[in-house]
Amino acid sequence: MQKSIMKKSMAVLVTAALLLCAAAVNAAELPVYVDGTRVAFDVQPIVTDGCVMVPLRFVFEALGIAVNYDDETRTVSALRTDASGGVSIILIQIDNPKAFVNSGELPMERPPVEIDGRTLVPLGFIGDALGCTVQWPGDAPEENAACIVTAADE
Repeated sequence: MQKSIMKKSMAVLVTAALLLCAAAVNAAELPVYVDGTRVAFDVQPIVTDGCVMVPLRFVFEALGIAVNYDDETRTVSALRTDASGGVSIILIQIDNPKAFVNSGELPMERPPVEIDGRTLVPLGFIGDALGCTVQWPGDAPEENAACIVTAADE
């Protein structure tokens, strides 16, 4: 009896591990483009419950936005200057589902996470916070589908 329970438990663990590995492989192949140029990541985007999470720094920098990180508070601050000289400040804290854009709160679909020293945020948040267009080749974000982020007209 105990061997049977042990075999079933082991089978469940092996299946779960294989599913996690398959999801990680699929998410690692998710290309992201900013204004037609593919963004190179050192930590790959992930898909969690249908939400695409991307390393914020790489996408923001591709959009010309300066990014800083405070280890003590686990907070990302980003500074964006538009063509007319206007400045936007964006504050994001790891595990906090609300960001601050200028002086207002902006909720995120999922809270930011830190993976291998990188802050990953929902891709849709980048569009919301910056007024960018996020497009998918199909009707919805899917694993292995390229997404395109287009800078807002300034």
